[in-house]
Amino acid sequence: MDRFVRAAIALTERLAEIKARGEKATKHIKAGNVPEFEEFVKALKAVAPSEMISRKKTTKSHSSGRSASRKSSRKSENKKTAVEARELLGMLKGLRYAAYSEEAVKGALGELEAKVKGLLSNPGENLEILGLYLTLERFLKDGDFERAEKFLEALAR
Repeated sequence: MDRFVRAAIALTERLAEIKARGEKATKHIKAGNVPEFEEFVKALKAVAPSEMISRKKTTKSHSSGRSASRKSSRKSENKKTAVEARELLGMLKGLRYAAYSEEAVKGALGELEAKVKGLLSNPGENLEILGLYLTLERFLKDGDFERAEKFLEALAR
């Protein structure tokens, strides 16, 4: 599980870097250009049953050659991730107002862990959100609040 968490954090940080460069950088990422994704998939396969990570095939759109349902799903997933990031930024700002007290951070970690457990019931559909929560959880455990804030701000756009 530790390998999965490390891989999720690495992938999420890499995707946040790509997204921070602008929308064009996120539209066409060629296979093999993000080795963190390959490592994440390997780690996921090691911890999740195969039926949880298998996907249904979709029909291709004639105009773009891409899966029509996948394309619209991707847009809604990006919006969902941005909304979650904004909510987590609010939680992080609350921690700042609490002077990052041990008790406040512990409470936030408990909330994040509960959310991760719920998302693990269907990891194939929740990969981005899982990465978001796991990365923030790691930053909070490490006491790296500034990095956590920069990470969430990049995704909340």
